[in-house]
Amino acid sequence: MNKKLSSVGRIAAAIFGLVASASAQGAIVTQWNFNSGNDALPSTGTLVPSIGTGVASIIGGTTSTFATGSPADPLGVATGNDNSGLNVSAFPAATTLTGTAGARFTTSTASITAAIEIQFDFRQSGTSSKYYQLQATTDGLTYTNVSSGTASIAGPINSPNTGTSFSNTGLYTNSSGSGSQTFVQGLDYVFPTGAGFENNPNFGFQFVSVFDPANNASYTGSNSTYSSNGTARFDIVTVGAPLPEPTTLSLIGIGAMGLLARRRK
Repeated sequence: MNKKLSSVGRIAAAIFGLVASASAQGAIVTQWNFNSGNDALPSTGTLVPSIGTGVASIIGGTTSTFATGSPADPLGVATGNDNSGLNVSAFPAATTLTGTAGARFTTSTASITAAIEIQFDFRQSGTSSKYYQLQATTDGLTYTNVSSGTASIAGPINSPNTGTSFSNTGLYTNSSGSGSQTFVQGLDYVFPTGAGFENNPNFGFQFVSVFDPANNASYTGSNSTYSSNGTARFDIVTVGAPLPEPTTLSLIGIGAMGLLARRRK
């Protein structure tokens, strides 16, 4: 056996160990890290899942590009700073179409009977909406606001973000601050069991901009006057049942990319 194959074997063994460890804590169904590979260009990301299968898309007339991803994605740094995030823009005008524009992620949870959990990192520009809503579907068609689950933010929240909260009804609030905006890391939601989200080939969720709850008539900017040109950026979007700890997620990703890089040489 040559040295290249031996190296691949060692990496594969390491990944197997990591996955086995993760299985004791939880299981990853699908993950999107948006990194395209090994070109060191955050602007050339991909919507193809890095783990599992599923579809990532933008909704509500928005447009998207790829831009620098979350600092919680060591996989991107480990592959020549190829750390991409999904950057969404062209949101609705200030008084129209609340709860319709953002990003959507779908994947099958068939054969999984444990509670479904999602987690992702999120960054807003100052002119993006201050408020976003988590919605989900059990039929693949109709998305409604979540309820009865458990929301949390693993963090770090990172300066200059302030007033950050994520409610059990899926409402996310954040003031992104002035200057260079940063990611809020580890937005997490555990769906209630028995509500149709587990063991479902049509599972999906979306994160959409919504009106200011104080007036329910217009968007409020995250740090300044709202603009439809504001941006919302996603990274490390993960679906699991339940999810491993964030550190384990990162290690699995690094191992998988290492194996892929070895195979390409």
